[in-house]
Amino acid sequence: MNTDTDDKYSDLRDRLLAAKIPLYVVEHAISLGPAKWLYDCTTWLFVFIMSGGFIFGAFFVWRPLKNLVVKNALNLANEINGILYAQNFGIALLVALFAWIFVTGFLVTLVQNSSKRMQASIFIHTLLDPKNAPYLRIGENVERLQDESDPTEYMKRMVLGWGKLMLWPAAILTSISLIILERELNTFTIYTPTGYLAKPLFPWEDDKSDHWTNAQTVELGCNHTTGRGASDDIIYEINFASGESYRISTANPVSGNWLDQIEIIDEALKDADVIFQRWDWLNRESYHPDCLAAQERQFSPDDLR
Repeated sequence: MNTDTDDKYSDLRDRLLAAKIPLYVVEHAISLGPAKWLYDCTTWLFVFIMSGGFIFGAFFVWRPLKNLVVKNALNLANEINGILYAQNFGIALLVALFAWIFVTGFLVTLVQNSSKRMQASIFIHTLLDPKNAPYLRIGENVERLQDESDPTEYMKRMVLGWGKLMLWPAAILTSISLIILERELNTFTIYTPTGYLAKPLFPWEDDKSDHWTNAQTVELGCNHTTGRGASDDIIYEINFASGESYRISTANPVSGNWLDQIEIIDEALKDADVIFQRWDWLNRESYHPDCLAAQERQFSPDDLR
């Protein structure tokens, strides 16, 4: 072993001993030839597995589940003469995203124990990386393993112990995600010619429904935003005395043209003498000219007639 290598391992030895790792474990770990690049590779492996899971979820989990929500909404809409439906699926998969991060951490831990040199590399460089100390509870693990006499078993238990820290959050978040998913599959709002039916996300809430004749006001506008996420959105928001508010301009048609279905509800609201007023929010212009121009381009002359 050359002088540079001796110096390198001498520094590692001193730092590990300062972290209260037993000498026999330190000597055994160093004898296996730990390498910083192996530690770095597992970091990139974590990123690769995590990103792969996100991509897989986006194409093979999110889309089919969203389609199932739409199917359930359409089935109910057809039963109650619905003409528009709205859904906001995604909370369950957002929670599942965080669960997957913890699952990935545990899977990488299994890889980190796949060989003795890999194990030694992870053991040493994880301990010596200061950013790991707050959440790996290194001090507690050192105390817990003080009676372990086998250096190989010591390193294995230490590294697997870090991985096990990922299991509880993964299990809890996965359970929460599945519970929310079961609810989200039937969470949507159906608009009919006479009123609405809203299926809530939370199980302790009852279904909400009302007639358009009980609406108090309708806010109308055309919202124009610029920059990242620029958009031109029609505002058609129906407000009730109960405090409920529904923006039907974001809903989807059960069949036919979206504008034709809006007009059916619009006529029912006018017949009920509901007050129509300009949409007013912060300093936004109620009917922005650019938004109106964008809507004119989107709809045909017959639609706007």
